[in-house]
Amino acid sequence: WFNSTFPLDAGNTRFLYAYGGWSRRDGSHGGFYRRALDARNWPQIYPLGFLPTIQPDVVDGSGTLGARGAWGGSWFWDLSAQYGHNRFDFNVVNSLNASLGPDVPPNQTEFYSGSLAFGQFLVNADFSHALDIGLREPVNLAFGAEYRHENFEQTPGEPASYVDGGFANQLGGRAEAGTQVFPGFRPSNAADASRNSVAAYLDLEGDLHEKVRLGLAGRVEDYDDFGSTVDGKVTLRVAPHPRFVLRGAASTGFRAPSLAQSSFSSVATNFISVGGVVQPVEVGTFSVESPVARALGAQPLEPEESVHYSAGFALSPVDRLEMTLDYYRIDIDGRVVFSGNFTGPRIEALVRPFGANGGRFFTNAIDTETEGFDATVRYRFDLGTTGNLVLSAAYNHTENEIVGEVATPPQLAGFENVLFDRVERLRLVCGQPEDNLRLAADWQRGGFGSVLRVGRYGEYCFATPTEANDQTFGAEWLVDLELAWTRNRLTLAAGVQNAFDEFPDQLRPANSSFVVQTFPSTSPFGFNGRFIYGKVGLRF
Repeated sequence: WFNSTFPLDAGNTRFLYAYGGWSRRDGSHGGFYRRALDARNWPQIYPLGFLPTIQPDVVDGSGTLGARGAWGGSWFWDLSAQYGHNRFDFNVVNSLNASLGPDVPPNQTEFYSGSLAFGQFLVNADFSHALDIGLREPVNLAFGAEYRHENFEQTPGEPASYVDGGFANQLGGRAEAGTQVFPGFRPSNAADASRNSVAAYLDLEGDLHEKVRLGLAGRVEDYDDFGSTVDGKVTLRVAPHPRFVLRGAASTGFRAPSLAQSSFSSVATNFISVGGVVQPVEVGTFSVESPVARALGAQPLEPEESVHYSAGFALSPVDRLEMTLDYYRIDIDGRVVFSGNFTGPRIEALVRPFGANGGRFFTNAIDTETEGFDATVRYRFDLGTTGNLVLSAAYNHTENEIVGEVATPPQLAGFENVLFDRVERLRLVCGQPEDNLRLAADWQRGGFGSVLRVGRYGEYCFATPTEANDQTFGAEWLVDLELAWTRNRLTLAAGVQNAFDEFPDQLRPANSSFVVQTFPSTSPFGFNGRFIYGKVGLRF
């Protein structure tokens, strides 16, 4: 990583700057264990069964080159160009494609399942000026423009990662095709999509009165695939007393569907019991432009449009005490979500001509309303020779609701409960805690310091296709502690997260994937218990 600035004149009024970096990360993420006699295993390859893992290679790179400066004492400018790129390669290790049989030389157990990549190029021009329009002080005028080019690519995996070899499994049934834990992307999933957009903005902010500050902003943007939009924002800050501030804002928003949402696709073979006979069903995630998705009634994705409101205050009734309270509401129309999985004879009749038995797709199916508030309190104690102590508390309450009816295409009449099924509904509405509380004490004395944090995560739900199996997990308290010592440029620290080794409630057997998964993967604080660590830092 690098960050650099070079003066372009003796008066230091103009600068050339550049920053950027490159990184490569490896990961290892396990699936569920396949036991030796599991139909998905071949004992000739794994006598004791196997644990497949996804071991991705992730490469990120970005760089920015720009120049900025000032002229006339009140004008400031900044011109820049930036490019960033990310690539995610899916490598599956310690796995197999059961449909290839047990004797395929050399009993392949490692697969390349494909990759996803995204690149973005930006050019920006920004200007600001202290503009005198006759108020008590000049107002700040800012304006600028941006050009953006985006590219999304999806690359197929090697044939062995997705091919159906046609073998029966060790129990005599049809063997599952594709690499287990992550079947490879197929050639039909390949994508290379790009788009361009241009935008301009104008921002004006200043004091109408010594106690009143107003801000107005507008932005116009044009996408070559989704058309144009105009959005605005107004902010107001009123300070009737030096210790009390009122603030509020209202704005509109526009989010074009990402290229990945429009272009991503993948197909996997699921085995579903039909009339007591297990049959392979080609169920995939299809891009909305594909013939399969169109046969299911999918429509081209539309941009999400939103309206944001917020209002609150900041209060300091006495020295060293600070309090804030803010309310917010966000309404989103045409929110882009995943549909449910459509299967069954009626669906198969629609999609069989395209080589599939069922599928799902992205859709602007729902409108949502998010409402909540944040409250914080902070007090600083001066303990004299024993140091300084800061006590703080923060509380958040957020509610999500689905507004109106789910928009169902005519082709899927009767499948209203599948287009955005109850699992997805509940995951949105109650899948995360509505209430979160954070308490902290930060003590510093010379080179010594300690931080104690206490957090409470409220209850949340775990939705299943069968209502009787739904679960609600109770609230949990977690405690973290860190001690640190600093001398000159050296810092030593040690700490513990989740000091009392708390875990979420356990899943019921019916929700535990054949008693393999003990805790919910949706837990907001994970399920790994206590974590102890040490850190060494040296500043240059």
